[in-house]
Amino acid sequence: MISTAYTVTTTAVKVYDKTNASERIYVRPTGADMYLGGAGVTVANGLKLDANTVTEIFLDGAETLYAIVNTGSHTLTVLAPNQS
Repeated sequence: MISTAYTVTTTAVKVYDKTNASERIYVRPTGADMYLGGAGVTVANGLKLDANTVTEIFLDGAETLYAIVNTGSHTLTVLAPNQS
């Protein structure tokens, strides 16, 4: 597993790229609620993640995940299988 911290702002940020296999990842937003979804994610259509809470997500190998926040700039930590 590898842990990566992303700075998430009011513009969608790619936080997980597609792979060749289905995987479980763990995400933890710090400081503010965040919203996850595809490239067009917004605070209106994204899956809300509560701040400072770890959430497990199962992804199909063909999916790419983006995150966005309502205001400011906050950190999202992603724990995922090592792709190398």
